[in-house]
Amino acid sequence: MKRLIILVLFVVVFAVVGALAFRNHHNVFFHALIWQGEVPLVWLLVGAFALGVVLTLLLFFPAALRQRWQLWRARREVACLSRQQLMTPETH
Repeated sequence: MKRLIILVLFVVVFAVVGALAFRNHHNVFFHALIWQGEVPLVWLLVGAFALGVVLTLLLFFPAALRQRWQLWRARREVACLSRQQLMTPETH
């Protein structure tokens, strides 16, 4: 199911980028800090989108690593407590 959702999202993004490329092929003047020139509008839009994806991943990555580390520690602690419980005799 997850792969189907990813495939659908990929197709939607591809269709949107294709529509942008078809409709926005005109050159626009672009001025950045160290570079300037004329580029097709579609490449400017795709570049901005790609930059947004990269920045989002860079901001998301440390939090994801921290969550995985906490989950690993919690699982290790549960396993250790389970072993301790199995080793100690029950007293009722």
